[in-house]
Amino acid sequence: MARRKKPKSERTDAKPVRKREIEKIAKIDKKKEIEIKREMEKRSRGIPILYAAIIFIIIAIIGAFLIFSVPEKTLVRKGDLVLVQYTGELNDGTIFDSGNFTFNAGLGQAISGFDEAVVGMQEGEIKRIELTPDQAYGEYDPDMIMDVPLIQEFNITVNTTLELFNLTFGEPPVINKTYRLEGMQWDIRVVGLKNSNVTLRQEAEDGQLIHMSYGESVISITGDKMTITLTPIIGSFVSTIVSDGKIISENGTHMMLDFNHELAGKNLIFTIKVLKVLSD
Repeated sequence: MARRKKPKSERTDAKPVRKREIEKIAKIDKKKEIEIKREMEKRSRGIPILYAAIIFIIIAIIGAFLIFSVPEKTLVRKGDLVLVQYTGELNDGTIFDSGNFTFNAGLGQAISGFDEAVVGMQEGEIKRIELTPDQAYGEYDPDMIMDVPLIQEFNITVNTTLELFNLTFGEPPVINKTYRLEGMQWDIRVVGLKNSNVTLRQEAEDGQLIHMSYGESVISITGDKMTITLTPIIGSFVSTIVSDGKIISENGTHMMLDFNHELAGKNLIFTIKVLKVLSD
């Protein structure tokens, strides 16, 4: 069926309609463009925040790792073998000793105050301690002073047992063979063997001089007797089977030996550093 055509006066112009549609579409595109830019700006602002959060987390993790990965310092326990560095002073500041010292802490291998102070210290720790005489070398004891004759007399010929001879020289005795004891400046000759007895003769010479660290002695021989006369050096030390005694005086017939430790009766100050715990 044929449609009725509108009169010319009722028709609308196609051009204005199309222009409006284009403008509308352009507005929509512009709005989307603005929204897209805004979204991009939001995202661009969020990226640094995200990076900052990530960096903060990384720093926190590294910090925690460093805190918990630092090795714990070793403590000195009783019986540990330790290497320490020390300096010892008197109350007036005089340094009487210094150096390194290796010992088993807490087992009495050092003076009590020093020994007790090291137990519980850490490697690298430095400690300054003040010790009273009872924590160090004890009080000064006058009974530790002894007088010793400067002139001593001995028999040239002496007897001993076969067992003691073997222990002393490390071999059985042989008649007329000479032996030398450590510290003696003359020989000893075997002159007799009978059962388990050994007879020895000291081969010293009359007028022989003996040079010792604590003085010079001269030997005199009369018959079967040997006399040794000592000229002592005051302030030097004489080693005995008990301990070392310091010669503090002499009166022509006797010398006075002081067996007190040089630091007896003194307050001591020690600066101690634990260098290494060698065993724990």
